Amino acid sequence: MHHTRFGSIAFGKISAKLYKRDMAQMNISLPDKLKSWAERRVADGDYSSTSDYVRDLVRRDQAATEQLERLRAAIDVGRASPESDATIESIIAEAREQRVEA
Repeated sequence: MHHTRFGSIAFGKISAKLYKRDMAQMNISLPDKLKSWAERRVADGDYSSTSDYVRDLVRRDQAATEQLERLRAAIDVGRASPESDATIESIIAEAREQRVEA
């Protein structure tokens, strides 16, 4: 059985099977060093295939990009808001209260 750092379940294989029906194919070119790196990640048991590894990288990039967009939107809101006499302590306390209420 394939072992991953997540335990004895072949998580990557299960993940690949779930997405298989909605898969499109893409061919990519990599320098030898990057190809070797991806193959080592598979050999180490962290991924079931190089395709699984690339899918994970794309998902992580997508999540990071979405987070960056949310942060930029929050910065825009902050810049558009009026000036305040609030202290950083009061702002943090208010944010914590809002988080508890949510």
